[in-house]
Amino acid sequence: MVSAVFPEKTDLIRELNEQEPSFLELISTIIYLMEMGYNREEIQEKIRNLKPHLFDRYDEAMNFIEKLERKYKKIG
Repeated sequence: MVSAVFPEKTDLIRELNEQEPSFLELISTIIYLMEMGYNREEIQEKIRNLKPHLFDRYDEAMNFIEKLERKYKKIG
């Protein structure tokens, strides 16, 4: 069970498991681009070009990522 392996991240894992696969795809792409050093405007343009089928959920994904960062930053 995941909670036994990562007890401090059980809530985070549960939140992610509740999301649709396509939304997780968008989130992971955004986080990857953030890690590569792209700014918010560049990321938005990349998503528009790379994942046009998911672009309409861009703002929702950014808000979700920001919420997770605020909520789980302390558990690193």
